[in-house]
Amino acid sequence: MRVHIKNDIPLGKGLGSSAAAIAGGLCAANFMLGQRYSARQLLAWGLQMEGHADNIVPAMIGGLTTVMIYEGRVYYQKVCIPDVIKVVVAVPEIALSTRESRAVLPENVNMQDAVANLQRACFLLASVYNSDVRNIHMAMEDTIYQPSRKGLIPGLEHVIEMASDAGAIGVALSGAGPSVAAFATGNEQQIGQAMMEAFAAKGIDSRVLYLTPYQEGIKILGKRF
Repeated sequence: MRVHIKNDIPLGKGLGSSAAAIAGGLCAANFMLGQRYSARQLLAWGLQMEGHADNIVPAMIGGLTTVMIYEGRVYYQKVCIPDVIKVVVAVPEIALSTRESRAVLPENVNMQDAVANLQRACFLLASVYNSDVRNIHMAMEDTIYQPSRKGLIPGLEHVIEMASDAGAIGVALSGAGPSVAAFATGNEQQIGQAMMEAFAAKGIDSRVLYLTPYQEGIKILGKRF
């Protein structure tokens, strides 16, 4: 068998490349086997391989998802993202392993910070669901992960500030980093340029991806022989 892979997802940049590879591999193998296994079984295997389901689920089913693991099983809800929302991602040319990024996280979390993050996560989902983007910038201000990781990514605070000033409706570290993702309803080019300039001020080269959320997830193209 010969396998050809085209991958436009930067590796090791906090953009879910490993989950996309796992999802693609599982679904391709299942297709070759005549769709023998259910989507739930594929998600369970993906969870075992990736270690968490946060990226596996959207890679398989698309869109914005919220995931719950209950008694070892994967449950999720999908929220449709308004067409007006685009995503601008600045990908800096610095190396940051997931292990290194996770190592700086605190073992214990302050109750007030935990409650604040839960409130903002719920508010963010409701805002997207209701197509109300007015306060998304506040809902994307993390009080636990981002403050712990900012020391690993030179200029992170400046990148977020510059993106906001250029018109982003919300900005946050993407996954474990070092990429930074900005939500936008316009001015995407200006936002991307501002983020590049902020990284450049720290002597870091970067590139920008201008993305549109994809609602469908895995698609099988072609025929099974």
